Amino acid sequence: FIGVALATVIFARRNKVDILRLGDMVAPCVPFGLFFGRVANFVNGELWGRPTDVPWAIVFPRTGLDVPRHPSQLYEAAFEGLILFLILQPHFIRGMLEGASR
Repeated sequence: FIGVALATVIFARRNKVDILRLGDMVAPCVPFGLFFGRVANFVNGELWGRPTDVPWAIVFPRTGLDVPRHPSQLYEAAFEGLILFLILQPHFIRGMLEGASR
């Protein structure tokens, strides 16, 4: 985190870009990283959810138990990735259009 923040500040200063405007431009990209990170957690069988009996429950072999669990990684991918993207995207587009008229 500190490296990314430092690189962002250096980039903004070298290219004479307002740091807040740069942050506004980068923010809509964050949900993609969250989405693919959670999908990778699912593929690797990490961060499984609570035991359940719902029809979409999954047995994760890494737990050492044959207990069906919630695929919490997919829930998080949907909410942190897709829904956050849908929330941020209109604000990003509106900000870019308003910025273009300045």
